[in-house]
Amino acid sequence: DVILQEHGINDLAEFLNPTADALIPYEKLKNIDKAWYKLSVALDNGKSVLVIADTDTDGCTAGAIMYRYLKQFTDSVKITINEGKEHGIEDFDMSICDADVVIIVDSINKAEEYDKFTTQGKEVIVLDHHIPPSPIEEYDNITLVSSANSYPNSELSGAGVTWKFCKYCDFQWLTDYADDLIDLAATGIIADMCDMSVPENRYICNTGFKNLQNT
Repeated sequence: DVILQEHGINDLAEFLNPTADALIPYEKLKNIDKAWYKLSVALDNGKSVLVIADTDTDGCTAGAIMYRYLKQFTDSVKITINEGKEHGIEDFDMSICDADVVIIVDSINKAEEYDKFTTQGKEVIVLDHHIPPSPIEEYDNITLVSSANSYPNSELSGAGVTWKFCKYCDFQWLTDYADDLIDLAATGIIADMCDMSVPENRYICNTGFKNLQNT
């Protein structure tokens, strides 16, 4: 009991078996509603989507979550990843980007790096957990959803943010596709060594590892 109290654990059973009540309300992720709206309008109008993922495990699982989720709604979605351990979009090859909407997961850059997309009229959605290096929210065509942006759980990884965005989309569209992708979110959280004392992280990981189904 003394050890548990020292770690701020009042209920061991709840700590070891967190419930969905541990999930922080979606609206605490700033701009999540704007990101959903832009994606929703794009899909309604038959626009194409490109998912750009970072190269580490958190980035790969985040990319897999977003791509597999979108495949439930459209065939006009592709995914790409940088070669080697090239973080971000600084040297992104625009010749492979013929999409109307670009969703960048687990990666963030200075605002001017997104000009290559926005000057071509593309909408950009960034789902991330890093501190923004510059105020990209000032750009109308860039929507940032980040757990580092005043979110109560700053320890939520890129895959976790992406999964919660998909959960929010489910909430709006009355679907439940994100539930089958929670094991990928758990993998990303563990791989990025995020703080497991946070109830939201424990719930995602506890539930995800009990429902392994995505290779």
